[in-house]
Amino acid sequence: FDPQQRFDAVKGKADEITGKVKTMEESAQAAQKAAGEVKSHFNKYTEQIQNLHQTLNELDKKRLLYAVELFDHFKSHEHQRIGPMLNGYKPLREDRYSLHNDKDDKKFEEKFNAANKDAQRTIEEAEKEGSDGGGGGASPPAG
Repeated sequence: FDPQQRFDAVKGKADEITGKVKTMEESAQAAQKAAGEVKSHFNKYTEQIQNLHQTLNELDKKRLLYAVELFDHFKSHEHQRIGPMLNGYKPLREDRYSLHNDKDDKKFEEKFNAANKDAQRTIEEAEKEGSDGGGGGASPPAG
């Protein structure tokens, strides 16, 4: 039994384990940084989807306004020409004609948020980044 030989063997194994732990730590840090970048990109994507949603809602309102104005124009200025087609016709009310309305949006958001709590947290982060004027990279999670 040679204590030095045993000690060298244990020390060699300990050095090997230390090297592997360092490699794992570096890999974990790289993964954490990549996850932060992905989350930042997802927050930007979510913000763009919300902006698109608002734009489409505005487009819908303008489309409805155009349809109503067009109907009113024909009804008042070209009544003789198209009068027979308009007899008894009434334009649809906005709540029946519009594809999007705030009530439906709220209902959808409530259902979506209930089913996707992680996504809701991400949306809130995107909104916070947007209101901060930031949009920079997300900081890695504390741990």
